[in-house]
Amino acid sequence: MRLLQIFVLVFGLVVVTNGQKATLSGTVADEAGGIISKVPVVASNAEKQTYKTYTDQEGVYQLDLTVGIYQIDFVGVQGFLTTRVTNYKLAPTKMTLDIILGLDMQSKNSIYSEFICDKNGKNCRYVSRQGDGSSKPTEICVETFPTKTSKGKQN
Repeated sequence: MRLLQIFVLVFGLVVVTNGQKATLSGTVADEAGGIISKVPVVASNAEKQTYKTYTDQEGVYQLDLTVGIYQIDFVGVQGFLTTRVTNYKLAPTKMTLDIILGLDMQSKNSIYSEFICDKNGKNCRYVSRQGDGSSKPTEICVETFPTKTSKGKQN
């Protein structure tokens, strides 16, 4: 009987612990839909736990996390801006978060071309410029609001 009680207690703890896990996965792409590999994906929670992975050759990442609220950084690789998702609440399930990284036109390492014309639409030409280092990460804040029922009450 004692052995059965220990088994039930241990099994119960395993079930409770497994219920508090979450899996976050998704794809990282550019604005044209092209996948981006080797992007560092870093998730941090309020308890200062940090989890890190990289996108694979198909732009896919997966993190096994504990349930909670996270800040998730998709660290921009050469030519792309970092995107930060804040206040992202993970439920004990599999969740998907796909991200599009914006082009970093202002990085000091970026050289880009513009097609410019004078005020009359004449004397058009391509001009190459180097970024001035003024890039800032893109930030997405996820907020949850109470929903209203059909009777106007909040859930």
